[in-house]
Amino acid sequence: MQTEEAVAAKAVAVGGPVVVKGVNPVPYERIRKRAKVFGAIAGGALTLVAGWSIFDHKNQNCNVLFVCVVMGWLSIFGILLVLAELDVKFVHNYFHILAYRSGRASVGIFAGTICMSAAPSELALGATGLHMEGSYVVQVQWEFLVLGVFLIAASIYNIRVSSKAKANQLNKNRNKLPSGSHKEDSSSKPKELM
Repeated sequence: MQTEEAVAAKAVAVGGPVVVKGVNPVPYERIRKRAKVFGAIAGGALTLVAGWSIFDHKNQNCNVLFVCVVMGWLSIFGILLVLAELDVKFVHNYFHILAYRSGRASVGIFAGTICMSAAPSELALGATGLHMEGSYVVQVQWEFLVLGVFLIAASIYNIRVSSKAKANQLNKNRNKLPSGSHKEDSSSKPKELM
């Protein structure tokens, strides 16, 4: 009796599928759907948190107009991410980067890093009631930190699914039998006139 490792090694050597007892492989369509759900939730959360921060100006230490513009763009990116995950053709046609899973992942990483950088807010100590020269209090806006981590995690999962899609496509192409395996007889072709 052969061990599971020996059977798997033999299957890989001959190019066959590897089946290990007790392991249920996750089908590609299921992880693809899960990635779409994670991406849509992350885009929706980005829209809500960034949109809310446009109107909520507490604990901000920089120019309010700058924060409104950046968060406005992030909320637009969130709407586009949700629509791209829902396969809206308008978004795929006019925003080509969002038509691909890797493009949506790159936008998610971009938005996630901006959200994580917006999380710490340095307030002058004088704003808290204490008066000390040059001292700051760091206050963390947890909604941005959690959202940034979630966006980056969803993007990494999208990248993982994208790499599995490539492997799945390569596996499908490898297992196909060539359709034109017989050679055509050159005498059966009509001769061209010169």
